[in-house]
Amino acid sequence: MYVPERHQPPSREAMIELIRSYPLATVVRNIAGELVADHVPLVLANNETVLRGHVAINNSLSQEQPTDPVLVVFTGP
Repeated sequence: MYVPERHQPPSREAMIELIRSYPLATVVRNIAGELVADHVPLVLANNETVLRGHVAINNSLSQEQPTDPVLVVFTGP
């Protein structure tokens, strides 16, 4: 499938710079068939291969280990 240049994914370096500049992410997960979104500050760790963050103890994200993939969205200003 042809993908126009303006829709090409950004380079790894561009993604790393976005995460460093705007570390507040939206973490989206599927819980019992419902999408749940949490805003979580995340930083890069382990040679920029792992995202680490902190959530409040009362946040359901801290009380369960997702077994399905999650979607993490970083946005700029």
